[in-house]
Amino acid sequence: MKVSHLSKREIRHGEAVKGADIREGIFNLIVSYFPTFTKDNLFLWMS
Repeated sequence: MKVSHLSKREIRHGEAVKGADIREGIFNLIVSYFPTFTKDNLFLWMS
């Protein structure tokens, strides 16, 4: 199972979002809080 780069929680199928798929402004905001986050990392999308 995949793990979120930000929360370190397991990501279920269909919940993962890759850094490359995020709008640039949101990506930059995430990087300002988590400098090691890259466009290749995954994070857990919770709606």
